[in-house]
Amino acid sequence: MKILISIKFIFDKIYKIVPGGFYGFLSVAFATLGTISAIILFPEYSLLKYDVSYLANGPGGIFFNIGLIFSGLTAIIFYIYLGRILTDQQESNNLKKRAVVIAIISNCALSLIGVFPAYPENILFLIIHGILAIITFFGTAIFSLFFGLLFKKNSKFLKIQANLSFFLTIFISFYVAVRWSIIEWITVILLMVWLSFNSLYLLYKKY
Repeated sequence: MKILISIKFIFDKIYKIVPGGFYGFLSVAFATLGTISAIILFPEYSLLKYDVSYLANGPGGIFFNIGLIFSGLTAIIFYIYLGRILTDQQESNNLKKRAVVIAIISNCALSLIGVFPAYPENILFLIIHGILAIITFFGTAIFSLFFGLLFKKNSKFLKIQANLSFFLTIFISFYVAVRWSIIEWITVILLMVWLSFNSLYLLYKKY
């Protein structure tokens, strides 16, 4: 119990320094900067031929991995804050807790993907990376669905936020089914749009 109180106190301090909604933008910024840097330094890379994680094998792989690590960590701070803003009605509160917990697990896995890149010559790294990727994608599909349901029930949020959440879940499911590299890229971009839109909304509304 004391540990939970201490954690809550720490996050209270964090949100007083920087508004909670801003951490979503930070997550997108870290991922974008790391990815663009890796692509620029890897001219042989093709969005049509290679998965996103293959960027770790290029000359700028270190930037890509660091971007993932910090993107996942800052996203966790954002999702905890988003959970605080959502309704506390008993029925929705249980769903909110599940959404936040799954978001934390999913983004922990995202950060760890930066620690365990998909190096073809390292079988152990490939196995761990694959497991983490599955957790990240399936977790994101589930928590975006849950947040969509919460947005739909909560008058503080817009209908488009719920619809975007549902669309993200559907698109991730489509990617898992077809496993095309270009669809993975579109999925990643869609997630960034979703995260940026919700961050902007929280900041605009000063929640």
